Amino acid sequence: PSDIYQCQAIFALLKQYNWYDFTIMASADDRGINGMVYLQYLVSRDSDFSIIDVQHFDVSKETNEDSFESDLQKIKSSLAHVIVLNCAARHAKLIFKAAKQMDLMTDGFVWIVSDSIAGDQEKISYNGSYPSNYEGIF
Repeated sequence: PSDIYQCQAIFALLKQYNWYDFTIMASADDRGINGMVYLQYLVSRDSDFSIIDVQHFDVSKETNEDSFESDLQKIKSSLAHVIVLNCAARHAKLIFKAAKQMDLMTDGFVWIVSDSIAGDQEKISYNGSYPSNYEGIF
């Protein structure tokens, strides 16, 4: 879907579950930055919402799960429990691995991912299936 429709769906999900405070983690490329612009616009028009933090990570260099530790530590320190992630699936897999090691994938944390992640089961799957902690994917 277009970024606008995807952001509208994410915003509706945030609103439905009263997740008014959240953070955004996105790749520092066209996909990551431009994919979240409309969500930030929607939030700016609704005083109930607050984006706690926005983290952009560099995708121009070789990455592994250690590459995301600093960004994830900032998210953990911010006390955000809802994280909107927009990046390529290959980066998401590494981010989830690092987040799990930092206890950011436990009860009480919610990760909302873009279609570039949810739609690429091959890149984020483990042995051909989604991780067991996935509650739902849209």
